Amino acid sequence: MTHTTPSPMVPLPASVHLGDPIALGVTLRIEVAPGLDAVLDTFATLARRTRGVEVEPVAVGIDARIRVELGLDPETTGIAPAAGFDPRPVPADERFTIDTHEGLVLLRSASPEGAFRGLVTILQALDTSGPGLVLPALTIVDGPAFAWRGLSFDTVRHLYPTAEIEAVIDLLAYHRISVLHLHLSDTQGWRLESTAYPRVASVSTAGEREHWTREEFRALITFAAARFITIIPELDLPGHTAAAIAAYPELDTPGTFDHPQVKFLSPENPEAVTFATTVLSELAEISPGPYLHIGGDEAFGMPDEQYADFVRLLHAHVRSLGKRVIGWQEAARAEVFEPSDVLQFWIAEKDAFDADAMRASVPEEYLPLVELAAKTFAHAPGDIGLATGRQTPILVSSSSPLYLDRRHAEGRVDADGTPLAEAPGEPGFPHYAAEPTSGLNDWDPAAHARTALNDARVVGVEAAIWAETIESIDDLAFLLLPRLPLVAERMWRAESREWADTAARLRAQTPVWDALGFGGYYRSAEVFGTAEVSA
Repeated sequence: MTHTTPSPMVPLPASVHLGDPIALGVTLRIEVAPGLDAVLDTFATLARRTRGVEVEPVAVGIDARIRVELGLDPETTGIAPAAGFDPRPVPADERFTIDTHEGLVLLRSASPEGAFRGLVTILQALDTSGPGLVLPALTIVDGPAFAWRGLSFDTVRHLYPTAEIEAVIDLLAYHRISVLHLHLSDTQGWRLESTAYPRVASVSTAGEREHWTREEFRALITFAAARFITIIPELDLPGHTAAAIAAYPELDTPGTFDHPQVKFLSPENPEAVTFATTVLSELAEISPGPYLHIGGDEAFGMPDEQYADFVRLLHAHVRSLGKRVIGWQEAARAEVFEPSDVLQFWIAEKDAFDADAMRASVPEEYLPLVELAAKTFAHAPGDIGLATGRQTPILVSSSSPLYLDRRHAEGRVDADGTPLAEAPGEPGFPHYAAEPTSGLNDWDPAAHARTALNDARVVGVEAAIWAETIESIDDLAFLLLPRLPLVAERMWRAESREWADTAARLRAQTPVWDALGFGGYYRSAEVFGTAEVSA
């Protein structure tokens, strides 16, 4: 990588050289190859929303300032193909090049998706501070390390209006993330309409609907797909099903610890089996992507063999629907996942369940629940071995450092750089140790696989944001930013950057975050102040 001056691009391309500035006028005049009109339309919407930039499509032979061509031979770029699995309904090559000659910026790509990623890269490099748009002369060769670059997003514990989910999707598109994994069901609710089980979808105590209809969900998938983001839906089974059982009590199989928040679906209950297979079939009907996520985590109180049996039947059913299966790492214990399936690793060693600490912090009536959780987590160290023994690849979502709902360790500052005290009630999961933003700057998914995952085959990377402490879009921004763009950079290219350069590029993103409605971002002392960054 070479560059002459700090660039506002996040992720930073694999190879980038910034030359003398070029005045582009007040609009981006772009000529695209046949077949890219829809790409340009979506890009124009994103450019206007994120940076207030207007795009002017121009015909061939007109005075374009940016030209987009298909037909790049990706093998000539020197950038290796993206590793892992491709999460998209139709695989695509995202590699692209950008060259500037006599004031014309030429973007060549191997696919429409590569064209979109390249256009977003140009958008990030624009200087919009003057009366007209200015772009440095660009020489870029780029492509991602992983095709699967995702955010696992909890829609249950806090239900976001559709407009806010669309803002999240635009944020992902701006930082070249390719997957939005939607966690749609849990103990607290069920966020997707079911035709066969209409009572399962969440309704508030005031009678207001708190779920998506099937048509609304289809529209969200279409919105994301236009930005080359694949939505991977998750129904969390067989545990975390208290909301479903509350709506349909016949699904219940009373356990030894009969608590309304600790419920599971048993393979010995035909009603529960029918429910699970039916809702997964409904989900497959409206999800064009190749994967369905069956959950499988934290089935507290469920006998081991019953758990394994239920995961096996879910796996077989999803396969019968023509889909590939994703499950959280505990699902490895069913010993049924195949090399074409995916197990999502999440339990980092440093975040291992501490039963003693939990016993000391909960009321006495919850102590039996602590014992159930301890039994479930005791198996966690063996999950990766079970996966690699069956050659099942791993989607890396290690809670450290990829769970972004943990608290920030470095403190925050105001607009003048003055340190601010922690305010009572700030969002952040209290049972995880706080971590600094800068820790993500040197994190390498491949190195993590070697050291923490026993050299498991990695198919992609997903950050995760859980909503136990989120009550508003500002709470979401407080936890998500500025960390998510750093994860995006690690997923795109794993090379470490100088922190001063990284922090400067992150600071340059704040007008975009504001424009998308994420003005509540965390003003990290490491990014916006003078905090020491540990080596």
